[in-house]
Amino acid sequence: MSLTIKHLNADASFLLTFQPFTTPAPTASAHGKGKAPAHVPGSFSIVIDPWLSGSVENVHPKVQYTRNLVPSCISSLKELAEAPDVVLISQAKSDHCHEETLVQLPTTGKKTTYILAEPAAAKKIKGWKHFLPSLVHPLEAFDEKKKDKSLHRFTLPALHQERGTPGEVAIAFIPDKWDMTGLHNAVGITYRAPTATGRKDGKPGPCLSIIYTPHGIPYPLLERYVSSHLAKEGALPLSLLLHSFDRVENPWWLGGTLLAGLPGGIDIAKNLYPRAWISAHDGEKENRGAVVHNLKTVRYSHTDVEAALKDEYSAHTDVLVMEPGAEYKISVA
Repeated sequence: MSLTIKHLNADASFLLTFQPFTTPAPTASAHGKGKAPAHVPGSFSIVIDPWLSGSVENVHPKVQYTRNLVPSCISSLKELAEAPDVVLISQAKSDHCHEETLVQLPTTGKKTTYILAEPAAAKKIKGWKHFLPSLVHPLEAFDEKKKDKSLHRFTLPALHQERGTPGEVAIAFIPDKWDMTGLHNAVGITYRAPTATGRKDGKPGPCLSIIYTPHGIPYPLLERYVSSHLAKEGALPLSLLLHSFDRVENPWWLGGTLLAGLPGGIDIAKNLYPRAWISAHDGEKENRGAVVHNLKTVRYSHTDVEAALKDEYSAHTDVLVMEPGAEYKISVA
């Protein structure tokens, strides 16, 4: 099975395509533009935090105005080869929950796209009255004692009606309840591929696993999810970490640490040994307004991240900064 990651903008918008068996590699490397893999039975696609055009404002442009300086690889969700199965919204801030982009999703057609959103974002999206309420679902905080209820599960039909086994996509939301800014949370995703034949040992196959936390989250808040879901699903080591490289801070009265960057991500990496760490939320932006005057940014390159990882463990992690349109593929036997 495989996971293809396509960076849609220079910020935190990604297209994740899961497939149950290996397909031909994309036509270009992770630093070039390539064509997304074709749809196959048992595949599943997720778009994360799409912001493809326009600017975002916080209350008023004089408070905060932001726009990406690098153009997205597409200007509309309608340009995707096919509608995604899920659009995932990690928070209510406009650079993650972007109305102009989200309302481009088709509301009719053969394929249904579900929107899973952080609770405040789900309320915001429903308030637009653009989507059927049945398609917009708030992400419940993960609770290992109520795992069946707090995990959002999608069953993928077996590839052979009699001999195959079904697959599953499971999505978890892990918030930091003490974070008053609402920025620091994580989304965990696992994909178990459907099969055409059952396993001889009767056990489920391995899982692909992702942690998406662009602003960062303290690793201790992930531990219960790791032990009660990832470990039990055979989803370790982690397949992919989507986390900022750069550290961005404001004075405490303006939110404090906005992006945890390398110092925060390294703590997650040294516990989960990801096969790949891709930069998220580090793109060049134009920022104006009262809340950004005191921003302090420490930038880390992919070589800085590689060096820090080598100091922590001997396993190899691919470290990538992907341009809009670039693709990277992870395959598991």
